[in-house]
Amino acid sequence: LIAVIAATLYPREIDSKEKQSGNELLFTAANAYALPYADTIQSVPTEHSRYLCETRSIPFYSMALHGLVDMSVTPVNDGEGNLRVLQAVESGIGLTYTLGWRNTDQLKNTAGEKYNFINAADWLDAAAQNQKDIAPYLAAVCNKAVTAHEQLAEGVYRTTFEGGAWSIVNYTAADYAAAKAAGVNKAIVFISRWDGE
Repeated sequence: LIAVIAATLYPREIDSKEKQSGNELLFTAANAYALPYADTIQSVPTEHSRYLCETRSIPFYSMALHGLVDMSVTPVNDGEGNLRVLQAVESGIGLTYTLGWRNTDQLKNTAGEKYNFINAADWLDAAAQNQKDIAPYLAAVCNKAVTAHEQLAEGVYRTTFEGGAWSIVNYTAADYAAAKAAGVNKAIVFISRWDGE
């Protein structure tokens, strides 16, 4: 009964508040109740649920919503930086960072200690470079639906978007020869490799 009430009342409240404010709505890992109202979704899941019966990880959430709503990965600087960048490329979604400008050292031994990675001075150059590297790719695919996602080899995935743009992401440290030999397909080719850092 509670789920039924939430499913009928909560969306009306969101819709009403959005219309009153005239602003766009940003959600973190939005669920089915919030999706119809989301203009932007951050911290989009880029892996599977890790249930034992699943054999392979695919970015299903972002695949299903790609081209319908703006999305970004979990903050890149949360401890899995390069992995998050590769997941963003594989999913065709944006990057986010959590940054603090002053007094970040005062978070130690507090409830905010989990944010010990937010010092902007440590991340601004890397964030700017990462954004510069993938901005043309994201501009080409941001409003396109995902038409295919395939595993080319162990740890190597190709995502194809509406209109023919595609990316190959290599999560291994080994070179993937087919990625280098692949011809340019219509809009864009983006090949990225995990360097293990």
